[in-house]
Amino acid sequence: MERMRIGSDTGAAQKGFPVRSGCHTLPPAPVAAGMAPRIRTSSAREGMDAVNGRMSRLCRRPVQSVILAALVIPAAGAVRADEWPSLRADISVELQDDYVFSASDAAAELNDTYATIDVELAWTLPEGTGIYASSTFEPVEDPDGDRFFRDEGLYLEEVYFGLAAGPGFLILGKFDPVFGTAGDNMPGIYGGDIAGDYELDERIGAAVSLPFEALGGEHTLSVATFVADTTALSGSLFTRRERLRRSDGGVSNTGRPESLAVALGGGFGGTGYNLGIRYQGIEGEDTAAEYGAVAGLAHEFEAGPAEIALFGEGAWFPDYDGATERAWFLTTGAEAGIGDFALSGVLGLGDTGAGPADRLATTTLEYVIADGLTASIGYRYLREDGVKSHTAGALLTWDFSLE
Repeated sequence: MERMRIGSDTGAAQKGFPVRSGCHTLPPAPVAAGMAPRIRTSSAREGMDAVNGRMSRLCRRPVQSVILAALVIPAAGAVRADEWPSLRADISVELQDDYVFSASDAAAELNDTYATIDVELAWTLPEGTGIYASSTFEPVEDPDGDRFFRDEGLYLEEVYFGLAAGPGFLILGKFDPVFGTAGDNMPGIYGGDIAGDYELDERIGAAVSLPFEALGGEHTLSVATFVADTTALSGSLFTRRERLRRSDGGVSNTGRPESLAVALGGGFGGTGYNLGIRYQGIEGEDTAAEYGAVAGLAHEFEAGPAEIALFGEGAWFPDYDGATERAWFLTTGAEAGIGDFALSGVLGLGDTGAGPADRLATTTLEYVIADGLTASIGYRYLREDGVKSHTAGALLTWDFSLE
């Protein structure tokens, strides 16, 4: 199974050439506007992953390309002008089992078996336009005991209109603004569990991104303005998930797109970086608007027959989630791949000021069975909300495309 070489396709998506993802050759994605990649961390709270933005652990795109992918549209993307209109679906099917075999709270000991199905649709139209949508079928409620394929719901995470404008791209609709990449890019089954807490999901508004070259590297700047989704699109089918309503309050739930996220990402050779700031407005006398900053770094190199990738990201908030407490998060990870195998480990810390700091330690062994088909086993130690737990997990992932 071929592994991608450092620097081999960093600018391919931006220049209209096919890129590789999970050992598949996919059509290029149009340069996007504040869109986060969907690289599965296999925690339900992490949301869904886009097949075109997925970094397969064994056929990994280079670090610089992955950082840039954080700032491009995760749909199947552009085709040649003489091929429109076209419709493409990128699909990811996951079967996962999480066995919490030990916990400081006995009620947290359980076995949870579930499916996650993500579908990315891209309808490419003339003149650099397109309509993009992503939906997810997964558990929409937290388990309260042993669970076997229950509480699964289908919801629409993103749907937006895209327009290419020169080298940049503009979108209007429901999308996930960029702020940090660790929640998606950390390796392993559970690598993004803490970093995913500060991701921005399911907002409505507009965003624009612009790729450029400078200082010998390739970079993408994205700016998004948004408001929390309180429409019927925040609901779900089959199993009902709790909708966000205006009366619920909270950050970016202001009824108008006045919140803002700015992200800059790129890289030089085998080293990638990401920077971001955000503001989320809020309404109410006893709450505070949220400000935050994030910075991340990744590097990939060879060590004998192994390809090694190192990741790190930190985020800081003076008024996290509308509260008056300061919050910070730090996640580091490493992955070594040889042939069809990869071994990874991640350490994470998160302190929201509301109690003991959350802690994460996890490791995963992954094996590519066939093109698009991957099996993983992993272990996670997690201290969250003061509860310590030990989890053994297994994951089978199948990625494919239809067009």
